Amino acid sequence: MSDHGATARFEVAAELFYRATGMMAPGKSYPLECTPPHTDERREAWEQWLVSRSWKDAMNKICDLQERIEDMEKHLDDLVHRD
Repeated sequence: MSDHGATARFEVAAELFYRATGMMAPGKSYPLECTPPHTDERREAWEQWLVSRSWKDAMNKICDLQERIEDMEKHLDDLVHRD
């Protein structure tokens, strides 16, 4: 995967983080007229947000897979009980 792809993914994640927390992601610059939160606090919030996002993504994938399994079971049942 190219560096450009990694940069684009970071930009998307940084924007989502900003919308969720009101803080800039570590590595992003605050405007000069703003006082940024302490670097350690920002990094900790970023790490917690990433973990919670990963957990939510994993749970969404599990739910999607469960629905697909249920659909396949129904389809198999229909095939078995066809006249």
